Amino acid sequence: MNMERQRPGDEEEEVAIYGGNEGNQRQKLQLPDELIFTEILPRLPVKSLICFKLVSKQWNSLISSTDFAKTHLQHTVANPNFSADPSSRCVVIRNSSSLRILNYASYDNFGGFNSSYNIIDAELDEFECPNLDGGSPILIGSANGLVCLGVEYDEIGYKFVVYNPCTGDYFAANEPLEDFGSCPDGALFFGFGYVTSSDDYKILMMDIPKKRTLLSSIFVYSLRSDSWQSHNGFDKREMEILSDEGVLVHETLHYAVSRRCGWSIRDCDSSLKKRKCIAAFNLVSEEFNMVPLPWAKFGHDHAYYRGDSSFQLSMMDGCLCAWAKYRDRGVQMWMLKQYGEPDSWTKMFNLNIYSEWGIQSIHPRGFFGFSPTGKVLVTDNENLVLTNVDNCVSKYVSLVRQNTVMEVANFVGSLLSPSSMAGSLRED
Repeated sequence: MNMERQRPGDEEEEVAIYGGNEGNQRQKLQLPDELIFTEILPRLPVKSLICFKLVSKQWNSLISSTDFAKTHLQHTVANPNFSADPSSRCVVIRNSSSLRILNYASYDNFGGFNSSYNIIDAELDEFECPNLDGGSPILIGSANGLVCLGVEYDEIGYKFVVYNPCTGDYFAANEPLEDFGSCPDGALFFGFGYVTSSDDYKILMMDIPKKRTLLSSIFVYSLRSDSWQSHNGFDKREMEILSDEGVLVHETLHYAVSRRCGWSIRDCDSSLKKRKCIAAFNLVSEEFNMVPLPWAKFGHDHAYYRGDSSFQLSMMDGCLCAWAKYRDRGVQMWMLKQYGEPDSWTKMFNLNIYSEWGIQSIHPRGFFGFSPTGKVLVTDNENLVLTNVDNCVSKYVSLVRQNTVMEVANFVGSLLSPSSMAGSLRED
């Protein structure tokens, strides 16, 4: 199949397809511009579209527009085959000053699963992080192809960057602490997500002080307004946050927490001084709600870890998941199939993290999705591993290795421009 077009810069773009007939004669079929622009281009991968911007001024203008970027994203995530499409199973990995994108479904049928543990060098797309003064960035989260990075400054604090690695476009926002006259002296917790109703991207920052007060400080940044808002925090004696970054599901950031019994948890188990549950910060209402775990002692009975950090959260296949390590059963994964319905917690799998000699093979830190054949992507300290589940002896393939702890988030490529969105609400 051949394609013919006019030279870039011509007033009208003509795209033609040649096909052979029985007499080996070539027949010219011209595709209407409307069909190309509204039905074909929005369904193409981001990589191809970036290349096609060089076709002509008209194509460059179209593909660079905000409306086209939104249409392209809608086609991507609304496609009924999206979750089943191997090309949609990607994660973004922070490596020092760069981001790397991995399509892990490409290794689903890798022959190395015949042995217990294999190491390969997976193919990665690498993108440099924005060149900003300060320390190494941390990966806070990803939504609709935009990645949120936090850059730490020794004396000033944090600067946050909303970055599209596929296009290189980014916008930097200063931290809120200087605006609200506070200085962090405790633990900081972050989150990043998207709000459909306002077409806005938000950054959540929580400062849990050590000394100066019992109340935490909560700040929410809106990319549309390019501004921060402060909110009343919670009493740190009542709730302790156990996870660093929020898990984004249904426009809500979820954190593993431990709450003291006798405050506001009426059905707290009397044998526990604290009750574990999930704190859910809704990015629309900007308020906290509580989500119960599969059962009261989830991650507590026969826990691998002694203490409150014995369960963690993940997002897999668009659902909120809770998982815990057990000394005799490895990792147990549960999924909230219907968001907002506690009775829909469903056990998904067991992962045996011990070798046949009883030695722990991997140390899971996070789970990120299923491959087309049901294998699971998991971070193992400094490795990103694809493994089978529900087998007596698990088998692993290490896809990515690096000399720092893995920071990983689910990712889908897009053409959205954070710099175009920033401050647009004030301009309106």
